[in-house]
Amino acid sequence: YSKELEGIHDHFIPFLNICKENHTAIRIGVNHGSLSDRIMSRYGDTAEGMVESCMEFLRICKEEDFTDVVISIKASNTVVMVRTVRLLVAVMGEEGMDFPLHLGVTEAGEGEDGRIKSALGIGALLADGLGDTIRVSLSEEPEAEIPVARKLMDYVLWRRNHLYIPGLEAEGFNYLSPSRRRTRAVRNIGRENLPVVIAFGQEREPETDPRFIPDYVYAGRALPNVLEAGTEYILDADVWEGQESTWPAFNHGRLFAVNSYPSALKFFFISYPALTDEVISCLKVHPEMVVISQSNHLNRLGEHRALVHQLMREGLQNPVVFFQHYAENNAEDLQIKAAADMGGVIFDGFCDGIFLYNQGELSSNATDAIAFGILQAGCVRTSKTEYISCPGCGRTLFDLQKTIVRVKAATSHLKGVKIAIMGCIVNGPSEMADADYGYVGAGRGRISLYKRRECIEKNIPEENAVEKLMELITGIALP
Repeated sequence: YSKELEGIHDHFIPFLNICKENHTAIRIGVNHGSLSDRIMSRYGDTAEGMVESCMEFLRICKEEDFTDVVISIKASNTVVMVRTVRLLVAVMGEEGMDFPLHLGVTEAGEGEDGRIKSALGIGALLADGLGDTIRVSLSEEPEAEIPVARKLMDYVLWRRNHLYIPGLEAEGFNYLSPSRRRTRAVRNIGRENLPVVIAFGQEREPETDPRFIPDYVYAGRALPNVLEAGTEYILDADVWEGQESTWPAFNHGRLFAVNSYPSALKFFFISYPALTDEVISCLKVHPEMVVISQSNHLNRLGEHRALVHQLMREGLQNPVVFFQHYAENNAEDLQIKAAADMGGVIFDGFCDGIFLYNQGELSSNATDAIAFGILQAGCVRTSKTEYISCPGCGRTLFDLQKTIVRVKAATSHLKGVKIAIMGCIVNGPSEMADADYGYVGAGRGRISLYKRRECIEKNIPEENAVEKLMELITGIALP
């Protein structure tokens, strides 16, 4: 190990000297799928390994007084990307370094998935003051990337100069390596259960994508005329009559009546400023209450976090669902804003559910899909096939966008399967580290197929590649 480090030192210093002479800045990039055998043998496929891989070079830069460096952490997995950047900043601080950071979720994909993944990962770090440049990597035309990045940046910067939030961090919370907050399960919410999705509405479309059926619908003052199969309903406590598959919801004004409701599950809408001693006392004697955290603060993420930390400080284990309220008419705007607002609480391990309410012109089905997409992008609940795909470059020798459409058409029913669609053999095998299967360009009109990191079949004619991919996944030869 030490000998290899000496080799890096001997080769890297002459390069830095050339850069000094020519006033040339460098970028040090660490790819989650390309860690050296030396790093893998000591740290494994971890955030710690990525950080050490980067620090090996940064320490030499510091020794040589070379400061024209930007760091790029590359991972398609948002959890890995966020944890690595958080840890890297902490380690750099301990060693007296403050090099700027480039942020991006690599191979984020296209369409809704690419936007949500990027906003979730990049947004979570920007919200914590981390990051100096960003790139939203989309498998679309290059000019589609910058408008998305600007929307994300502008939305996060809009929080600047917000009113102070008097929150305190809970003892035992580990920002650098968070685990899921310990909660008591209330029916299917909290503890080891997957985060739930709560939807809003009296007027919901009858055609619901079976992948995105919400767990609960908040109906407010009355049940809708037509109930959705497989969904339970939440009613305001003062109109709730104990109907089957319905549950009461309370606010601060109805707190006095909680004891009189014989329900195994109760929802409680509350904001951090209203989390008084009276509320804390009520939650302590009513573990069946699920907190729905609300915020009208300019920095809503900050208030949501403060509420959860206060619950932890009080020893409360009530699950927490995060209510996010918007008025967007454009799906992309809702995807970016909601993902940016949810990133921090998901990566901190606080999310027992999401309640996404949009008063704009988007359909309820579109809003539900975004809510499920956010949970999947944060690696906390899977509802559909996961795709990892590169943005394409001069090495891509096939029509990447059309290929993605064809692969998705053939595989979109494979819930829980991760498929990488990569343009070339140079970066493809390394940057698809998290994928179960890979469709990788091998040459003009030729494709190689991978199962995890093993190449199973090489140089397949492009016209047969999707069929061969399905045979590889299913183990069944197609007629």
